[in-house]
Amino acid sequence: MRVHVAYEQDGSIVALAEIEENPTGGIACRPLPGDGQSVAEAEVPGEFTDLPLSQLLKNLRVSERPEGVQLIST
Repeated sequence: MRVHVAYEQDGSIVALAEIEENPTGGIACRPLPGDGQSVAEAEVPGEFTDLPLSQLLKNLRVSERPEGVQLIST
């Protein structure tokens, strides 16, 4: 599952929105960053894909790496 993730400089996640692979005409949403925040696309690690987005906020954080943004366990 891919998500748009808004996050703080320390890697804490502020908001998540799932990226629909095959949109069916529904409304798409994407978090907007606040002051000092960033937004990126990232892949949710396989062991977390069955959790609701509210749980992902508690169990994951952002790691900025040379190859891009990655979600890692807290």
